[in-house]
Amino acid sequence: MHTSEMITTRVGRRIFPHLSVNVSSLDPKAVCSIVIDLVQLQPNTMTYNRNGAWTFRESTAQYPPPEGT
Repeated sequence: MHTSEMITTRVGRRIFPHLSVNVSSLDPKAVCSIVIDLVQLQPNTMTYNRNGAWTFRESTAQYPPPEGT
């Protein structure tokens, strides 16, 4: 089942549904970094149409498979 889509909008790239992360118990005096690596698992993309449904869009772009698969 496909449940997320990254689209380009006027304000940049957004993920739908929204990504939500809770971080706790960090040292307030320490410097921390959080990295999120999004990897495309399938070559197809989906678009949200005016009828309120997701539809597949053909993709001709080649992409390398993720490492370790």
